[in-house]
Amino acid sequence: VQAMASFIEDCQDEAVAVDVLEALSRLLPASEAAAAPVAAALHRAGGLGLVAPLLRRPRQALRVIALRILAALLPRITDPAEAAGFWLDAQEALLLFPLTEPVRRALLQLMHAVSPTTPAAPWGAGAQAPALLLQLLICCDDSRERLAALQGLVAALADGPRSCRAAFVAHPSWEGLLLEQLVDSAPGVPPQGSDEGSQTHWSWRGPEMHAIRRLLRALAVHSLRC
Repeated sequence: VQAMASFIEDCQDEAVAVDVLEALSRLLPASEAAAAPVAAALHRAGGLGLVAPLLRRPRQALRVIALRILAALLPRITDPAEAAGFWLDAQEALLLFPLTEPVRRALLQLMHAVSPTTPAAPWGAGAQAPALLLQLLICCDDSRERLAALQGLVAALADGPRSCRAAFVAHPSWEGLLLEQLVDSAPGVPPQGSDEGSQTHWSWRGPEMHAIRRLLRALAVHSLRC
Protein backbone atom coordinates (compact mmCIF):
# COMPACT_ATOMS: atom_id res chain seq x y z
CA VAL A 1 0.00 0.00 0.00
CA GLN A 2 2.82 2.40 0.89
CA ALA A 3 4.59 1.71 -2.42
CA MET A 4 1.41 2.17 -4.45
CA ALA A 5 0.58 5.43 -2.67
CA SER A 6 4.09 6.78 -3.30
CA PHE A 7 3.93 5.78 -6.96
CA ILE A 8 0.59 7.53 -7.53
CA GLU A 9 1.84 10.69 -5.87
CA ASP A 10 4.74 10.98 -8.34
CA CYS A 11 3.13 9.50 -11.45
CA GLN A 12 2.51 11.96 -14.29
CA ASP A 13 0.94 9.41 -16.64
CA GLU A 14 -2.78 9.82 -15.97
CA ALA A 15 -3.77 6.46 -17.47
CA VAL A 16 -1.20 4.55 -15.43
CA ALA A 17 -2.17 6.46 -12.29
CA VAL A 18 -5.81 5.46 -12.83
CA ASP A 19 -4.86 1.78 -13.13
CA VAL A 20 -2.77 1.85 -9.95
CA LEU A 21 -5.35 3.85 -8.00
CA GLU A 22 -8.12 1.47 -9.12
CA ALA A 23 -6.04 -1.47 -7.91
CA LEU A 24 -5.53 0.32 -4.62
CA SER A 25 -9.26 0.99 -4.23
CA ARG A 26 -10.01 -2.72 -4.83
CA LEU A 27 -7.98 -3.49 -1.70
CA LEU A 28 -10.73 -1.76 0.27
CA PRO A 29 -13.51 -4.35 0.73
CA ALA A 30 -17.10 -3.31 1.34
CA SER A 31 -16.88 -4.49 4.95
CA GLU A 32 -15.51 -1.79 7.25
CA ALA A 33 -13.74 -4.39 9.40
CA ALA A 34 -12.07 -5.99 6.39
CA ALA A 35 -11.04 -2.60 4.98
CA ALA A 36 -9.58 -1.33 8.28
CA PRO A 37 -5.99 -2.61 7.78
CA VAL A 38 -5.75 -1.11 4.28
CA ALA A 39 -7.32 2.17 5.41
CA ALA A 40 -4.84 2.32 8.28
CA ALA A 41 -1.96 1.79 5.85
CA LEU A 42 -3.29 4.53 3.58
CA HIS A 43 -3.58 6.84 6.56
CA ARG A 44 0.07 6.21 7.44
CA ALA A 45 1.05 6.73 3.79
CA GLY A 46 -0.33 10.25 3.74
CA GLY A 47 -4.06 10.01 4.36
CA LEU A 48 -5.90 13.13 3.31
CA GLY A 49 -2.66 14.57 2.00
CA LEU A 50 -2.59 11.75 -0.55
CA VAL A 51 -6.18 12.30 -1.69
CA ALA A 52 -6.26 16.11 -1.94
CA PRO A 53 -3.87 16.48 -4.94
CA LEU A 54 -5.78 13.77 -6.84
CA LEU A 55 -8.93 15.90 -6.76
CA ARG A 56 -7.11 18.49 -8.90
CA ARG A 57 -6.03 16.04 -11.58
CA PRO A 58 -7.62 16.63 -15.03
CA ARG A 59 -8.64 13.00 -15.51
CA GLN A 60 -12.10 12.48 -14.01
CA ALA A 61 -11.48 8.81 -13.15
CA LEU A 62 -8.68 9.84 -10.76
CA ARG A 63 -10.97 12.24 -8.92
CA VAL A 64 -13.80 9.70 -8.64
CA ILE A 65 -11.57 6.90 -7.33
CA ALA A 66 -9.97 9.35 -4.90
CA LEU A 67 -13.43 10.14 -3.49
CA ARG A 68 -14.09 6.41 -3.06
CA ILE A 69 -10.83 5.97 -1.17
CA LEU A 70 -11.68 9.04 0.90
CA ALA A 71 -14.76 7.23 2.23
CA ALA A 72 -12.46 4.65 3.84
CA LEU A 73 -10.08 7.26 5.24
CA LEU A 74 -12.50 9.74 6.81
CA PRO A 75 -13.63 7.58 9.75
CA ARG A 76 -9.98 7.44 10.84
CA ILE A 77 -9.58 11.23 10.94
CA THR A 78 -9.99 12.57 14.47
CA ASP A 79 -8.47 16.04 14.09
CA PRO A 80 -11.20 18.58 13.19
CA ALA A 81 -8.63 21.08 11.91
CA GLU A 82 -7.12 18.51 9.54
CA ALA A 83 -10.53 17.54 8.18
CA ALA A 84 -11.73 21.14 7.85
CA GLY A 85 -8.61 22.10 5.93
CA PHE A 86 -9.04 19.13 3.62
CA TRP A 87 -12.65 20.01 2.78
CA LEU A 88 -11.61 23.55 1.86
CA ASP A 89 -9.00 22.10 -0.51
CA ALA A 90 -11.53 19.61 -1.90
CA GLN A 91 -14.06 22.34 -2.58
CA GLU A 92 -11.51 24.50 -4.37
CA ALA A 93 -10.33 21.51 -6.43
CA LEU A 94 -13.68 20.07 -7.49
CA LEU A 95 -15.12 23.47 -8.41
CA LEU A 96 -12.52 23.61 -11.17
CA PHE A 97 -14.46 20.93 -13.06
CA PRO A 98 -18.11 20.53 -14.14
CA LEU A 99 -20.44 18.32 -12.14
CA THR A 100 -20.83 14.93 -13.83
CA GLU A 101 -22.68 11.72 -12.99
CA PRO A 102 -19.62 9.82 -11.64
CA VAL A 103 -18.62 12.70 -9.36
CA ARG A 104 -22.21 13.17 -8.22
CA ARG A 105 -22.54 9.47 -7.35
CA ALA A 106 -19.21 9.47 -5.50
CA LEU A 107 -20.22 12.48 -3.39
CA LEU A 108 -23.60 10.96 -2.53
CA GLN A 109 -21.88 7.75 -1.42
CA LEU A 110 -19.36 9.76 0.55
CA MET A 111 -22.18 11.25 2.64
CA HIS A 112 -22.44 7.93 4.46
CA ALA A 113 -18.74 7.81 5.46
CA VAL A 114 -19.55 9.14 8.91
CA SER A 115 -17.27 8.51 11.85
CA PRO A 116 -19.17 6.53 14.54
CA THR A 117 -17.59 8.68 17.26
CA THR A 118 -18.60 12.00 15.72
CA PRO A 119 -21.54 11.23 13.42
CA ALA A 120 -22.76 14.83 13.19
CA ALA A 121 -19.53 16.83 13.25
CA PRO A 122 -19.51 20.00 11.09
CA TRP A 123 -16.33 18.72 9.41
CA GLY A 124 -17.67 15.21 8.79
CA ALA A 125 -18.59 13.78 5.39
CA GLY A 126 -22.29 13.78 6.28
CA ALA A 127 -22.16 17.58 6.45
CA GLN A 128 -19.46 18.43 3.93
CA ALA A 129 -20.22 16.06 1.02
CA PRO A 130 -23.79 17.33 0.44
CA ALA A 131 -22.59 20.90 0.98
CA LEU A 132 -19.98 20.43 -1.72
CA LEU A 133 -22.57 18.89 -4.05
CA LEU A 134 -24.85 21.90 -3.55
CA GLN A 135 -21.97 24.26 -4.35
CA LEU A 136 -21.27 22.33 -7.56
CA LEU A 137 -24.94 22.69 -8.52
CA ILE A 138 -24.64 26.47 -8.60
CA CYS A 139 -22.15 26.19 -11.47
CA CYS A 140 -23.91 23.34 -13.28
CA ASP A 141 -25.71 24.19 -16.53
CA ASP A 142 -26.86 20.61 -17.20
CA SER A 143 -30.51 20.47 -16.12
CA ARG A 144 -30.59 16.66 -16.05
CA GLU A 145 -27.53 16.50 -13.83
CA ARG A 146 -28.93 19.17 -11.51
CA LEU A 147 -32.19 17.26 -11.12
CA ALA A 148 -30.41 13.93 -10.56
CA ALA A 149 -28.23 15.52 -7.87
CA LEU A 150 -31.22 17.11 -6.15
CA GLN A 151 -33.15 13.83 -6.26
CA GLY A 152 -30.16 12.05 -4.74
CA LEU A 153 -30.06 14.60 -1.93
CA VAL A 154 -33.80 14.21 -1.36
CA ALA A 155 -33.42 10.42 -1.13
CA ALA A 156 -30.63 10.78 1.42
CA LEU A 157 -31.70 13.81 3.45
CA ALA A 158 -35.49 13.94 3.20
CA ASP A 159 -36.42 10.28 2.77
CA GLY A 160 -33.32 8.71 4.31
CA PRO A 161 -32.49 7.93 7.95
CA ARG A 162 -32.60 10.61 10.61
CA SER A 163 -28.85 10.31 11.08
CA CYS A 164 -28.27 11.74 7.59
CA ARG A 165 -30.35 14.83 8.39
CA ALA A 166 -28.57 15.23 11.72
CA ALA A 167 -25.20 15.05 9.98
CA PHE A 168 -26.05 17.70 7.39
CA VAL A 169 -27.68 20.23 9.71
CA ALA A 170 -24.45 20.17 11.73
CA HIS A 171 -22.99 22.18 8.84
CA PRO A 172 -23.05 25.83 10.01
CA SER A 173 -24.31 27.09 6.62
CA TRP A 174 -26.76 24.39 5.59
CA GLU A 175 -29.71 26.80 5.25
CA GLY A 176 -27.71 29.24 3.15
CA LEU A 177 -26.44 26.48 0.88
CA LEU A 178 -30.01 25.46 0.05
CA LEU A 179 -31.39 28.98 -0.23
CA GLU A 180 -28.51 29.92 -2.51
CA GLN A 181 -30.01 27.57 -5.09
CA LEU A 182 -32.90 30.04 -5.37
CA VAL A 183 -31.03 33.31 -5.82
CA ASP A 184 -30.47 35.12 -9.09
CA SER A 185 -27.02 33.63 -9.71
CA ALA A 186 -28.36 30.08 -9.67
CA PRO A 187 -29.38 28.36 -12.91
CA GLY A 188 -33.11 28.56 -13.40
CA VAL A 189 -36.01 29.45 -15.65
CA PRO A 190 -37.07 33.11 -16.11
CA PRO A 191 -40.68 33.80 -15.13
CA GLN A 192 -43.18 34.02 -17.97
CA GLY A 193 -43.02 37.35 -19.78
CA SER A 194 -39.54 38.29 -18.54
CA ASP A 195 -36.47 38.91 -20.64
CA GLU A 196 -34.44 35.68 -20.92
CA GLY A 197 -31.23 37.67 -20.71
CA SER A 198 -32.29 39.38 -17.50
CA GLN A 199 -30.32 38.55 -14.35
CA THR A 200 -33.18 39.46 -12.00
CA HIS A 201 -36.21 37.58 -10.68
CA TRP A 202 -34.99 34.18 -11.86
CA SER A 203 -36.67 31.18 -10.27
CA TRP A 204 -36.69 27.41 -10.41
CA ARG A 205 -39.74 25.60 -11.72
CA GLY A 206 -40.97 22.03 -11.89
CA PRO A 207 -39.22 19.05 -10.30
CA GLU A 208 -36.06 20.99 -9.38
CA MET A 209 -38.02 23.49 -7.31
CA HIS A 210 -40.04 20.65 -5.79
CA ALA A 211 -36.84 18.88 -4.73
CA ILE A 212 -35.36 22.03 -3.16
CA ARG A 213 -38.58 22.68 -1.24
CA ARG A 214 -38.67 19.10 0.03
CA LEU A 215 -35.11 19.41 1.28
CA LEU A 216 -35.77 22.72 3.01
CA ARG A 217 -38.96 21.44 4.62
CA ALA A 218 -37.48 18.13 5.84
CA LEU A 219 -34.34 19.73 7.26
CA ALA A 220 -36.20 22.64 8.87
CA VAL A 221 -38.60 20.22 10.60
CA HIS A 222 -35.66 18.13 11.77
CA SER A 223 -33.91 21.20 13.21
CA LEU A 224 -37.03 22.34 15.06
CA ARG A 225 -37.52 18.93 16.62
CA CYS A 226 -33.93 18.62 17.83
